[in-house]
Amino acid sequence: MSNHILKIAHRGGAGYAPENTFAAFDNALKLKVDMLECDTRLCKTGEFVLMHDKDVERTTNGEGRVARLTLAQLKKLDAGGGQEIPTLAELFERYKNTVPILVDIKSPKAAKQLLRLIKFHNVHDQIHLTSNYHGFLTAIRWLDKKIDLQISFDIYNYLKYLFVHNTFVISAKLFDASTINVYHKFATKNLITRAHDFGLKVNAFPPTSATDIERLKQDGIDGIISNFPDKI
Repeated sequence: MSNHILKIAHRGGAGYAPENTFAAFDNALKLKVDMLECDTRLCKTGEFVLMHDKDVERTTNGEGRVARLTLAQLKKLDAGGGQEIPTLAELFERYKNTVPILVDIKSPKAAKQLLRLIKFHNVHDQIHLTSNYHGFLTAIRWLDKKIDLQISFDIYNYLKYLFVHNTFVISAKLFDASTINVYHKFATKNLITRAHDFGLKVNAFPPTSATDIERLKQDGIDGIISNFPDKI
């Protein structure tokens, strides 16, 4: 494993600018991050938009579920500081041929549509896909044998597998994934070492304290998905 720890901008570096907006991603590039990370889900009219939550209340001045709002309705919302909600297609075009992009999928039934979008924008080698929906990863791998997959374990996944740590590795191997993404408190030295033994990398998200970051470094973490990527 490389000694270089990847600096990955969580939702574009949400500590400095509104999450999942071009203001955040542009700033992340100025900070010379190794990778951008974003969340995407489908809206009512079928476009992928950059949004972590199921609804828009937390991050915009609007209300309602993303899946029940059209792209036109979403584009009218203020995502913070006058920023609008980008589409995934817009993200691909704006940052094509820059740094790698880690896309966290929140709509698990859109594998074919997502791969078509990636092919259309000619960003296949730049894109890394991750999801908590492991069925989605199965569908992606079935359709595309080469695209990089990373498997995410949120707190619910972690609790499910708490007493069977090998399950993390087994799940990753089933999808031919390169990387395990896990909440930083659960990225223990034991988990990291076990993943490395099987040729897997581990990224942790999103630590904020210097103590947590230093502990992860000492334990051999491969990448840190951070709201403040310049502090890694």
